[in-house]
Amino acid sequence: MTPLNVTEFGAVGDGTTLNTKALQKAIDAATAPGASGSLVVPRGRFVTGTLYLRSGLQLELQAGAVIQASGNIEDYDFMDVTGHKDLQPYHFLVLKELNDVAIFGAGTIDGSGPSFWEKTPNRLGWYRELDKRPSPMVECVGCRNLNFRGIEIANSPGWTLHLKVQ
Repeated sequence: MTPLNVTEFGAVGDGTTLNTKALQKAIDAATAPGASGSLVVPRGRFVTGTLYLRSGLQLELQAGAVIQASGNIEDYDFMDVTGHKDLQPYHFLVLKELNDVAIFGAGTIDGSGPSFWEKTPNRLGWYRELDKRPSPMVECVGCRNLNFRGIEIANSPGWTLHLKVQ
């Protein structure tokens, strides 16, 4: 089966259009019963809020493809969590109790970190994080057989990748 392309679901890689609904629709279609599970993100910058990945997803980020986290905290779903300041109730990519997920290719997952940092550095030269931010950026809870290969994960607004085994 030919992989689905996110642009077939209305996603626009112009770096400004919010693509959360189109990308989630593409993820859901690719992993629906009888579907191949394969989804391609072509060259472009696809801005989005929280996305929920699904079991069996094979997500290819082609060269020049960027899944860009929105810089607006309102574009993220609130999830009730408890923990320390780096475990926030907002996440960019959510993988919860999934099996057999691969994110691969030559593209980038960009967390838009500077959008969630103080505008000026502290006296030590560090840019401090804002109180509300997507962190962990990629939240993986109770998953099996995850495969991240070839991609770049960049500009996290806090904790980058949280792998929690239950």
